[in-house]
Amino acid sequence: MYDVFILGAGFSKAVFEEMPTLAELSSQVLEKMPQLQPIHRMFPNNVEMWLTYLSQNHPWLRESEALRNKANLLERV
Repeated sequence: MYDVFILGAGFSKAVFEEMPTLAELSSQVLEKMPQLQPIHRMFPNNVEMWLTYLSQNHPWLRESEALRNKANLLERV
């Protein structure tokens, strides 16, 4: 059996001050990609949720919007 440790952004920042927290990283991404503002409103300061949202198909979106989401994801991954 192995021990598993899950460390969050706070730990990374404590080790190396330059590492961004999730909120800081989200802010930096939003500065470079203002077109993600609608997704930011749904999931404030959570770039992980943004990527999840962009990677999934949603039945309420038109095909053009779904393709735009996929393009936004692929440009930044």
